[in-house]
Amino acid sequence: MKLYIFPLFFVLLMPMVAADSCSITNLGDCLPEAFFNYVLDIINTPLEILLGLIKGLLAEAIDPSAFSEVWAIVVYIISMFYGLLLLWSGLNFIISGYNFERRENAKEWLKNILLMVFLVQASYLLYVMLLDVNTSLTTAIFNLISEDFFIFTIDSFSEVANELMYGSVYLLVLLCTIVILTIRFIIVSFGVALFPIGIFMYFIQPLRGFGKALLNFLFINIFISFFASLIFLVGSVLLDTSLFADTKMLLMIATFLLVDVLLVYFLLYGLVMGALKMTLSWKTFGLLKILNRK
Repeated sequence: MKLYIFPLFFVLLMPMVAADSCSITNLGDCLPEAFFNYVLDIINTPLEILLGLIKGLLAEAIDPSAFSEVWAIVVYIISMFYGLLLLWSGLNFIISGYNFERRENAKEWLKNILLMVFLVQASYLLYVMLLDVNTSLTTAIFNLISEDFFIFTIDSFSEVANELMYGSVYLLVLLCTIVILTIRFIIVSFGVALFPIGIFMYFIQPLRGFGKALLNFLFINIFISFFASLIFLVGSVLLDTSLFADTKMLLMIATFLLVDVLLVYFLLYGLVMGALKMTLSWKTFGLLKILNRK
């Protein structure tokens, strides 16, 4: 008996859905349309929740203020090295004598230190500005994308089976996207504390490779949402063409999979390239020290 409860509830609900627009004169056209809309509501309701979360993770501004105290501690620790670096550059300038190359090197050190001090102290504002720029760009792209691109649309009974068949795959892809974007959200939020470290290391010759890799890693993670929105825009444009008009579900899944691959690739790329550049930087610095001794 329990098996008949859901079909009975479904049948009883259909007239309620169509009550406002159906009449005896258009009952033949109205009931199929009401059925399609009812099925769409059942399928799209959980998807809209996930899609709203994905859009929020991509397009909404990330507030790094939760890690502002960590940033302050990092900047305070870095500031302890300002005096030593200034003393080192000044000492090199004094003992350089009439050696033009060493004097120019000391001047270059002093200029880099002053620039580093300014950028490190202003790193929080610079980081927030980068986040705001990315948010503006990403939001502008998302406004160009039709909302119907992300949800199911059914025009006939034959499409119901396809939507249900691909629906589970699409749902799994959306969950994977949320997990990856959550990791990116954490990285970007905490990145405000890593940003001054990257700036500091970039201006220290032995650590320049690691500093550059860290800054590139943060820049990529910040602006990756903009490139992801461009992929969604291209997917929505392709859907309007006759070639992809009948393969909406496959195109939606393929678009999200491409975004997931892009996100994972750049996450791993940043970590691997950071390690390689750090190793290369230390080897280069060690080689220069050996050559100078000779």
